[in-house]
Amino acid sequence: MRSRSKRPPVPKPSALQVLVEVAMPVLAAHGEQRSPAAPCIAAATLSIKIAQECGWSLQDTPESYLEAILAYRGWTWRWEGDDLVLILPGWVQPPVRLVGVRSGLFNA
Repeated sequence: MRSRSKRPPVPKPSALQVLVEVAMPVLAAHGEQRSPAAPCIAAATLSIKIAQECGWSLQDTPESYLEAILAYRGWTWRWEGDDLVLILPGWVQPPVRLVGVRSGLFNA
C-alpha cells in the first residue's frame, strides 16, 4: 500500500485568475492590452457555474462577473467586437533614456 502524503493539497487558481495574472505585466509595461474576449467569458462562465454548484446564488452574466473583477483591480475595459481591451488608468509611457557606454568597457 502507498502511504498518504502529509503535504496539504495545493489549490489551483481558476482560469479567470490565470488570465488576470497574465494581463498584469502586460498592462504594467504597455498600459493597454487587447485580447480575444472568448477565453475570458468562458472562464467567467465556469466560475459562475462553480459558485452556483457550491450554493451561491449568483445572478450575474459572465460579462458583468468579469467586469466586477476588473473593476476591483482598478482597470478599465472596453468591449470591441470579439475583443476585450484592458486599460491601466493613469499609465504614462516612460521617457526614453539613452545611456552611453564606452567601447571596450566590458572586455576583460
